[in-house]
Amino acid sequence: MLNHLTFPALFFMFFATPLLAQNEDVNPSPVGQKIGAYAGVISATEALNSLTESLFMVRQNARASGSPFNQLDVTRPYLPFIDPDFNKPPDDAHERLAIGEIYFLTFAPVMLMLYDEELAERDDWIGAHAMKRVMQVQFQARGEVELVRSMVKDYAERFPMTPLDRAGHYQQIFNLVKHNATKGELDAAMKLLLVTLEATPTDTAYSSYRLVTDFNEIIEQSNQADETRRLIRKKLNGLRKTRDDLGALISLAKDDPILTGGYPDWYWMYQGRWGNETYNEMRMRQLSSQIEILEGWVVED
Repeated sequence: MLNHLTFPALFFMFFATPLLAQNEDVNPSPVGQKIGAYAGVISATEALNSLTESLFMVRQNARASGSPFNQLDVTRPYLPFIDPDFNKPPDDAHERLAIGEIYFLTFAPVMLMLYDEELAERDDWIGAHAMKRVMQVQFQARGEVELVRSMVKDYAERFPMTPLDRAGHYQQIFNLVKHNATKGELDAAMKLLLVTLEATPTDTAYSSYRLVTDFNEIIEQSNQADETRRLIRKKLNGLRKTRDDLGALISLAKDDPILTGGYPDWYWMYQGRWGNETYNEMRMRQLSSQIEILEGWVVED
């Protein structure tokens, strides 16, 4: 089961919680230490790397044991390592993004927006990640459904899907499909789901392919179940070819974006990297798992 629920899947399961939907920030003062008490001891990026690894391990252990889990117990202790003074943000965009992300993980959407709204104007991976966070806050904390619908279109135009970010705008599409379905707007839900699947490339195991299992009941209730299965069968052909081509490649360190791409460790944990996997090892594992899941789904008639 854990090969399917890799870090991005777990991430969306426990980061997009009702806590983020509160109108005001949770006051996340860590026990015994105020926010910023150790700012500068390590960088915000290093703090986020450690936080993400800890969060993943604790969550995984809690799931395995069936124990209760409180995200803030893991994330709050990292707040002393970031400078809370927004009037003097770091010059480095990686550091600003890391501070915003730590606020996101401690359910502080107001502080997150102070950092990520400006970063979301960038046209690189930092801008893409920040825009996803802004959309999540607009949807979960502010209920701006139609604004997010518009932002999703803008995101798709600005940030074409790439194997370097398999999650893409999956979470926002999930939110919107679920919103339509909850309101009984099944035609609108299916339209968005099918448009998204059609637009999803087959060059990696994108999270968008999970929509068919996320919303299997809705698909079966619609008159488009056969159409959806035909589409997934076509996509499976492309995914299998990508897997086969990837298996024939010789992986060289100089071509590995994990080592050379300028992304922090936390980013690759979000992408679902296990341990010391190379980029191609990670993609091969994810492709094999996704293909198996989709093959099982298309034969469920």
